[in-house]
Amino acid sequence: MKTLFAPYIEVLRPQHHASIALGGFLARVPAAILGFATFLLFQRTTDSFALGGLVSGVVIATGAVMGPVLGRLADRHGQRRLLRIFAVTHLLSVLLLVIAGHAHVPALLFVVLAGIAGATVAPIGSFTRARWSHRYGDAPQLKTAFALEAILDEMVWIIGPAVAALIAAAVDPAVGLVLSGACGFAGSLILAAQRATDTPPHEPDTEVRRPGFTPLGSARLMAVLIAGFVVGVSFGVDNVSAVAISQRDGVPELAGVILSVYSVGSILGGFVLGALPDRLSPFRLFVATALFLAVAFAPLAFAPDTIWIMVFGFFAGAAVTPYTVGANRAVEALVPRRVVTEALSWANTAILAGMALGGPLGGLVVDAAGPRAGYLAVSGLCLLPVLVALTAAFGSRRARPEDA
Repeated sequence: MKTLFAPYIEVLRPQHHASIALGGFLARVPAAILGFATFLLFQRTTDSFALGGLVSGVVIATGAVMGPVLGRLADRHGQRRLLRIFAVTHLLSVLLLVIAGHAHVPALLFVVLAGIAGATVAPIGSFTRARWSHRYGDAPQLKTAFALEAILDEMVWIIGPAVAALIAAAVDPAVGLVLSGACGFAGSLILAAQRATDTPPHEPDTEVRRPGFTPLGSARLMAVLIAGFVVGVSFGVDNVSAVAISQRDGVPELAGVILSVYSVGSILGGFVLGALPDRLSPFRLFVATALFLAVAFAPLAFAPDTIWIMVFGFFAGAAVTPYTVGANRAVEALVPRRVVTEALSWANTAILAGMALGGPLGGLVVDAAGPRAGYLAVSGLCLLPVLVALTAAFGSRRARPEDA
């Protein structure tokens, strides 16, 4: 057991490193709670699930769109200034959202305010991964640090919505929103205070004109992003299928349990990967984790009922965080360090965009052919990233692009 924990202790032991993890964990909370808590607040005030879903979708969409923009600003000017600005603006936007919800403002105004709140959620996962990249470069500890980040992602997404739902039932959905904003405020300020770990700014050079960064400029990076998009679609279809099969079996209350089982498996899978020796190049790791994802999700297509979905779901979940680590490690190695935050933000946006499409797509499949068809689609979709990963690996034999 000590051997498993040793790599994580090594990563967190240096001064300021534990603060990256703590600040990053707290600052991630809005990403996990905001959309769900906003849905609960608006649905309760309007008694409309459709409008609540619309508002939640706007929150997620604006956050996904703004992620690469904020990543680019962080690469150019450093994270500290952005974190302080968005710590304040996000908290204020959340408070306005709470006031609007209880004042029963017109739906359009509430949607606009929800969009502003979503747009002020900084891409903390990209920020903290960029800090680890700055600290460790190409050292083996970077894989462990990325595994730690993926574990923190999963923990927030397990705890956050559950706490928001509990608070909404016991007190008021608005309290969950305020708690989310407060955590984001505190976490962002903790990260902003860690100057020693901040990524150095890369101001545009007036003498040497560099082309602006775009994912379209690298076929290899686009391959990784396309793989992430497909994985996101499969996750969206999977979420709908979990609800559908639990309702079909007369146990709708187990839908949340199914997703929690995935997350527990994901945390354990990421923990083990981070503790293993770093013997694969970033691209081989990406291929290996994509293959693991395809194999782990395949049995879901043959699960006869909810209980077996939970059994297979645990093993499927165990492949999710390793895939995330492999994909982020590949992206980090594909781009110059001066744009690493923006590139990692694009990776996150690709998955979110896929999930946004996967939800309605999964609904169409399930409505037409039932939950088994949904899980068959999930298993089939998870095969595609393997092909994309192989393409990226064979086309990625050059060293990291130069910053100059």
